[in-house]
Formats: sequence, structure tokens, C-alpha cells
Amino acid sequence: MAIHVPNAPACVETTPSRRLVERLHEQDASAARELYDRCARQVNAVVWRVLGADAEHDDVVQQVFANVFRNLAQLRDPDRLESWVLGVAVRTARTEIRRRRVRRIVRLDAAATERAPAVEDHEGRYLIARVHAILHRMNADLQVAFVLRFVEGRSLVETAELCGCSLATIKRRIHRARARFEFHARNDPELMHRLTPPPEKQEEHA
Repeated sequence: MAIHVPNAPACVETTPSRRLVERLHEQDASAARELYDRCARQVNAVVWRVLGADAEHDDVVQQVFANVFRNLAQLRDPDRLESWVLGVAVRTARTEIRRRRVRRIVRLDAAATERAPAVEDHEGRYLIARVHAILHRMNADLQVAFVLRFVEGRSLVETAELCGCSLATIKRRIHRARARFEFHARNDPELMHRLTPPPEKQEEHA
């Protein structure tokens, strides 16, 4: 009589990201520093793009990493650690926008420009300021979708993933955001010309 021997479970390769997540779960202080060093630049960029020149930029970035450490158990795929962190950054910035709207203090803080992360040139900084002057007229969901798609130049799939919604939903948000942006920027030809979406991949039309 043949004896059935069950197959041994497949061995999961321990990648650097998986090992880092394991160390984070073990509350390894050096792992927290490593995660910050790996992701801080991208997180700073996302927060800067979403909120613009902002006096509370550093506080928001710190809140992003506090949320990352607090919600680490929600990370399903350790190999996508960096993408997940950026998603947390997007949601944290969106929450900040909503909090400010409730308090009626959403505004472009020109005095905070020197404290914000530097952009490549003065023209680029001025462009971002003009963009945010219009974006602050939109709700948080539309504002974040617009920034990720048109300012960051992310694909529809990436934008949907970072916003935590379906591709169909993000398309609707981007369509509405673009229509509102074009309405308010109709007298600013340079702004309309500069902010064009990146080419879409074939699969994004599905």
C-alpha cells in the first residue's frame, strides 16, 4: 500500500524587505532608523507635492512614520514595503487636508516656503504654488488624486494603489479633478500646458 507523503511547504525566500519587516515587528530600533533612511526622501516628496509649501511639513512627515509603525500589522506583502509606506503617506496627507478643512485653515502658506523641501528651481516652485492655489478649492480625495497623477506623474494603477481605491474610482476622481482644475486655470495657459498626464499604459484602459 502506497503511503502518501504530503509535500513540504515551499520555502519563502527571505528578502531584505522581509527581514526588515521582521526586525520592525521585533521593535528593533536600528530597523526603524533603516526604514526611515530608506523611505524618508520619497515620503518627504509625496507630502510636499500634496500639501505644497507648508509650515507643518516636518510634523506631517513624522506622523506618516508614526502611522507606519502603528499599523505595520496591516502590511500584507513585506516585499512591497516601500509602496505601502507611500500609501500611508498619501492617506496621512489626505487626513491632514480634511482636518484643516474642518478647522477652516486650509490655505497656501507662502511664509513656509523656506522650510519646505527645495525644488529644482524658482520656476518649479512658483508652478507648484500656483497649482496648490487651485487644488485647495477641491476636496481631499480629488486633490490627492490630481497631485499623484499630474504632478508626481504616477500611472493610474499606481495612483489607485496609493489612494487605496479601485482603478474605476481613481479614474472618476482624476476626471473630476482635472475638469475643476482646467476650469480654474483657464486663464493661465502656461499652467495648462505644463500639467499634462504621463502616457497611459495599455493595461490601464481595461
